[in-house]
Amino acid sequence: MVLTAKANDGLLVVLDDIKLEKPKTKIMSEILMNLPCKDESSLLAVPNMDKNMILASRNLAEVKTMQAKDLNVLDLLQFKYLVMPKESIKVIKETFAK
Repeated sequence: MVLTAKANDGLLVVLDDIKLEKPKTKIMSEILMNLPCKDESSLLAVPNMDKNMILASRNLAEVKTMQAKDLNVLDLLQFKYLVMPKESIKVIKETFAK
């Protein structure tokens, strides 16, 4: 229900793919600044453990990165935007649509 509300309100950002070759906070910040979630709190849901994404985003105050299989209502409500690659949708369906 929270995912549906985010989608209806335009707070769900689905990307084709998001990969970082180096765990640089500056690169992650630039990526987020080019998205609708510029200066807002954002939850990044990655399909699998991506060390570079986690390291690059941990110094950004309003950003949290987690695996899509670990999403929970508290985190979804705590952050305004949900940003994820298309692969995460598949993981969410496999995990929660049982």
